[in-house]
Amino acid sequence: RLISISELPDWTQKAFGRMQKLNRIQSQMFSVAFETGKNLLLCAPTGAGKTNVAMLAILHEIGLHRNKDGSINKDEFKIIYVAPMKSLVAEMVQNFGQRLQEFGITARELTGDVSL
Repeated sequence: RLISISELPDWTQKAFGRMQKLNRIQSQMFSVAFETGKNLLLCAPTGAGKTNVAMLAILHEIGLHRNKDGSINKDEFKIIYVAPMKSLVAEMVQNFGQRLQEFGITARELTGDVSL
């Protein structure tokens, strides 16, 4: 069963833009990525939806630091996304940066000569 974006908590839905539903892989990974704090490894072809699974895990962590008034305690956590190529890192910083802007969260690129 494909999970509709409208089934996600209201505060998370804006991270998915105009998407209507998670795809098959995202729907299968939803429970572990969004509802648990468990580690996961997802191996899937390019275009299969791995970025949205990562976003579900990111939203899970944000939710752990979200106050009743909707504010987020941003100083309580960091999320690290590891990618094998610098060009992919730049692409993901832009993607996550745009999607997390609504939450007041900044995505940054980290290399060996930069610290957070």
